[in-house]
Amino acid sequence: MRGTVLAAGMLPALFLVPVSLTRADEPVNRYCPVMPGTLARQEYHADWNGRRIFLCCERCVERFRRDPEYYAHILDVQQAAGGFIADPAGSPGGFRAAWFFGQFHPVAVHFPIAFAWGALLSETLVLLAGMPRWRMITRFLLDAGSFSAVVGVVLGLASAHGVDFGGAAHTLTLHRLFGLSGGALLVLAAAMREIAVRRPSGAAEAASSVLLAAAAAFLSIAAWHGGVLAHGAGHIAF
Repeated sequence: MRGTVLAAGMLPALFLVPVSLTRADEPVNRYCPVMPGTLARQEYHADWNGRRIFLCCERCVERFRRDPEYYAHILDVQQAAGGFIADPAGSPGGFRAAWFFGQFHPVAVHFPIAFAWGALLSETLVLLAGMPRWRMITRFLLDAGSFSAVVGVVLGLASAHGVDFGGAAHTLTLHRLFGLSGGALLVLAAAMREIAVRRPSGAAEAASSVLLAAAAAFLSIAAWHGGVLAHGAGHIAF
């Protein structure tokens, strides 16, 4: 009789154990909301508003705690939109392709920014230090920067394809506006430099320098807004 009662008392525990193990072993959200596309790990998590949200590393936990409402909203939006949280294999083919190539946007955008500022530094050496040999370096950096800017813009559009950023839509609009404008300015700067080389013209060279400076500034502003989208407004702390 005692054995029967004991067994009956243990039955609820037998049902509860698998549930607790499942919750512990499998994060509720598959991907980290702070670093979209990075798998979340069960040992890194933060509790907010009655929810346990899993992240990929301790740094992301700290960033989440700085602005939990923002990242929780991003997580909800991504899940609803079938973005980085949902399995891309279950999404339409066009979305899967955009999702795949869009993952390379955060890496690709570093190149046009670096090339633009490198070209601007080279141009400064030509104009202020009287080092004409750097003109060819400026030309090379402009060509490389304009090409990488086009690639970065295409990947950026793919990255945002099909994802509703909700409350962060304004930041996305600014990021896109400055990114597209900066890329276009960089392409125009490279084109004007080619004109100045093929048909020597001080006006074309001056126009190229001005366009280059504007492109470097616009791309940097776009990068800052991109950081806000990925890591929150406090991604640069002093």
